[in-house]
Amino acid sequence: MAGELGNELGAPVVPMDGFHLPNATLAARGHLDIKGAPETFAADEFVELMLALRKPAAVVHCPTFDRTSDEPVPDQLRVVPADAIVIVEGNYLLLDEQPWVQLADVFDDVAYLETPSEVRIERLIDRHVEFGCGRREALEFVHRSDEVNAQRIESSRSRADLLVSPPVSASS
Repeated sequence: MAGELGNELGAPVVPMDGFHLPNATLAARGHLDIKGAPETFAADEFVELMLALRKPAAVVHCPTFDRTSDEPVPDQLRVVPADAIVIVEGNYLLLDEQPWVQLADVFDDVAYLETPSEVRIERLIDRHVEFGCGRREALEFVHRSDEVNAQRIESSRSRADLLVSPPVSASS
């Protein structure tokens, strides 16, 4: 949805997923099985970059995320001072925990996407399967990690400027 909005507005979309810690780091910390949880991101670096994007004096290079390799890709996206709008997408923009809470005054507006849990779960399973997981493994990961994260994210929804309920179709 952020990509579609970015295309419509001609705005770059900076994904929080670019700040996932590398899989080797997550494995060494014993966090690979909860990838996507707040502690599996380079959160301080994310906050620092968001502050830099607020009023960029020069080109800001941002990482992206490659779902095929399941790894962040450094410096794949450029945001230039002339970009009047920058869209940032990610789960923890509203999280009331350090260091995420430092983002409270960074963004002009933050939308919270409300998706029914059964739709979210099925989409997450399908995405994990699309990128190489078996269906059973995907289901286990979604319930072990993604849904735990969804509960943390939902606890911050009251901090959003806008609640959005995207249309849910049978093919979604």
